[in-house]
This record gives sequence, structure tokens and C-alpha cells, in this order.
Amino acid sequence: MVKEYIDFINNHYARLVYEINREVDDRLEELRNGFIKEIYNYLTPDMPVHYEEDHTYDPPYDCSGELVEAGKISADITVNEFLEEEYNGDKHASYCSGCGFFHDTYSDSLQSFTLEYGVGLMHRKIREILDKELKVELSDEEFEEIYREMGCFDEIYVGTKIYDFFCPEIVAQMCGIDKLKLSEVIQLTEKSDDFIIVEEVI
Repeated sequence: MVKEYIDFINNHYARLVYEINREVDDRLEELRNGFIKEIYNYLTPDMPVHYEEDHTYDPPYDCSGELVEAGKISADITVNEFLEEEYNGDKHASYCSGCGFFHDTYSDSLQSFTLEYGVGLMHRKIREILDKELKVELSDEEFEEIYREMGCFDEIYVGTKIYDFFCPEIVAQMCGIDKLKLSEVIQLTEKSDDFIIVEEVI
């Protein structure tokens, strides 16, 4: 039976991509609200430390620099600035000659949220379509086997909007929250569970 499911996926690639993209569009408000809450979690109970990169003590063979504390992050910056420009204090290996590591931004922190949301949505939609069109109810084990045999659905993934979920900045723009100030994120979250509908960016 698993072969039948795989054949269906291979023969309906365009439709699956279309349906997943439409599902993303239909869930933008849900995604927006979840993203705002995730950002809010980093801003409370106090605004996080604002770091600046200092290269004063870099040796000749390494331009990694180090982070130094320089006050608190301003609530007047935008979500996009927060994601792209503010360091979270962590670092990871660069694997680049002359630079031992890169300093992580809040985009790195929030990448797991956007990816997990997007990939989860894609998996649920694929499973829903298989169940409906083939009149079955896939078990978790069957879906896991299909997932492995289809190479983690990589071909479908790269054809959908989910591919951009690797970059939280793009997701923020997609949701229309990239230009919100952090102070607005805090107000929206603390005011109520009903967020203002921000005009979507097309």
C-alpha cells in the first residue's frame, strides 16, 4: 500500500504544492499570532541585553570578535531589526577560514519556531490529502515510512512557501509583522488574545 501512496504523491506534485501554499495563506493569521507570542517571550519580563560586536582583541588569524553588553534592546526597533540585527548572546562555528564562529541573532533563535510550524503544516496537509483522495486513514507508522521513502518530502518542500520558513525575517514579512515595533508586540500580547489584523504584504 505504501507504494500506492508514493505513486500518488509523485503523480500529483503540482497539486500538493498548490494545496500546501493555499493552506499557508489560510493560516496566516494563526501564524502571525503565534509568531508575535514567540517574539514576546524574548521581551519579558525585561527587555533583553543589547550586544555589540567588538573586534578590539581579535588575533591576526581570527576575526570572530566578541560580544559586549551595551544596555538593553530598545522597544522602539522593529521586528525585522530585532531579528536581523540583535544578537542573542550565542554563537556557532563558522567553518570559514579566518573566522572561528558567528554570533547568533534572534533570527537564529526563532528559526526553530518558523520551521516547525511550516513543516508541521506541510506534513498535515499531505496526510490529509492522501486520506481523502485514497479513502484511507494512514497510521503514524505508514506516514513515517512514506516520509522516509520520499526523502523527507524535500522535493515538495522546496516547491512551497514552506521553503522560506528557514528565514524568520521572510515569515515576519509574509505575516505583515516585520514593521511592528517591539513595543507594539508587547502591547498586542498583553492587551488581549485577539491581535490586530496587520495588512498582509503581497
